[in-house]
Amino acid sequence: MTTSQRFLLSFAIIAIAAGISPQHLFAAEQTGTISVEQQSPNGIFGEWILIKPGNKRLTLRQESYTLEEAPLGNYTLLVEPPSGAITTVRVFIDQDMLKSFSQPQASFTLEQNTHIRLRVEYTFTRVGTVGVNSQPPGMGFTLIGPNDFEITGKTPASYSAMPEGQYTVTFDKIEGCPLPKPKSDRLIAGSRINFSITFSCEGLKYFNPQEEYERSLQYVTSTINGVQITFDDVPIDQWFAPFVHTSLKSGIMSGYQDEAGNPTGKYGPRDNVTIAQLAKIAHKLAGIDETETYTPSKNPRAENTWFSQYFASAENLDWQVFRDHRIDPERSATRGEVVATLLQALDVRRFWAHGDLFRDVRKTTPYASCIETAAQDGIVSGFTDAEGKPTGEFGPDRPVNRAEMSKIISTSADLYIETDAS
Repeated sequence: MTTSQRFLLSFAIIAIAAGISPQHLFAAEQTGTISVEQQSPNGIFGEWILIKPGNKRLTLRQESYTLEEAPLGNYTLLVEPPSGAITTVRVFIDQDMLKSFSQPQASFTLEQNTHIRLRVEYTFTRVGTVGVNSQPPGMGFTLIGPNDFEITGKTPASYSAMPEGQYTVTFDKIEGCPLPKPKSDRLIAGSRINFSITFSCEGLKYFNPQEEYERSLQYVTSTINGVQITFDDVPIDQWFAPFVHTSLKSGIMSGYQDEAGNPTGKYGPRDNVTIAQLAKIAHKLAGIDETETYTPSKNPRAENTWFSQYFASAENLDWQVFRDHRIDPERSATRGEVVATLLQALDVRRFWAHGDLFRDVRKTTPYASCIETAAQDGIVSGFTDAEGKPTGEFGPDRPVNRAEMSKIISTSADLYIETDAS
């Protein structure tokens, strides 16, 4: 008899002496955890059924759900995707991806003390754009569409990647004005429909939506997950405003969220970009799927974090900055590290470093070839003095803030990435 077997036998004897059934004692440990999360580009989700051992079924439509103390055994997830959506189901054990299914179904086995994560991803193939406008602007509305889609907002608003089908908008009641009739139209793939209304009634003198609308004209405004967000720390007259707008619209960067995941309306243009954020930005800019890496990160500081999969992927792709497995993910990324990572992610051919472009960038400076390549391509430039004259310095070890990062992202995308009209 092994040591562990003797221990379990002794433990069972003690339990019996205490009047506790060993079956009940050990049964408490015979469980695991299952989490299901749905991801959609437009906030439209499907219904899913989790078939548990004993053919028991759990049917929900929630965006995310966690089943604690789930019994061990074989499970099957069946997904009823939204109309017009292609479904991919990825199965993870903690942070490590186990399987990927290009169909709305996945089977797996839950073992003791394991955490199975199921990520259901939707891609809509026949989509268009829905706009809602009013005169005066700032009017509240409710938009209803296919797949039980429903969202409230204020005009003007625009929703992209919406599945084709019938849409109806209902404008909010204004005291002293007649209630507008609902408007309906059918969206065809590749097209745009626009709901517009003009209010002209006595009650408008008591209603002032113009203030919110004028605020949206003073600061960068972007639609994120179907909600129009005004970022009041990005005035449109600042040099970085158009770059921030591009970065937000592309989804490469996003604003800050509170603990509940709700947008705060803050972008943080002066906040420095961290190494962890750099990993995510590089993946999104280059269109690299981080979940295709099945091995965990070798950096112990990345374990059980939101960026662990990005770190693992960056290491697997052999990105220079991430070769150091002791690097602190939370420290600020330097200008040299940012340039090197983005160029490597985009697979840009580099020039040999000459060491004569900037006073502080020599041939032996880390990432020198990347810095000189990016500078010659117009992605980055050196510093200037108070009069706007070049100082001849690049500052390879200086941090990059989020405003500067948005410009680097925008110019990199324009130069290195081919895009179609969409």
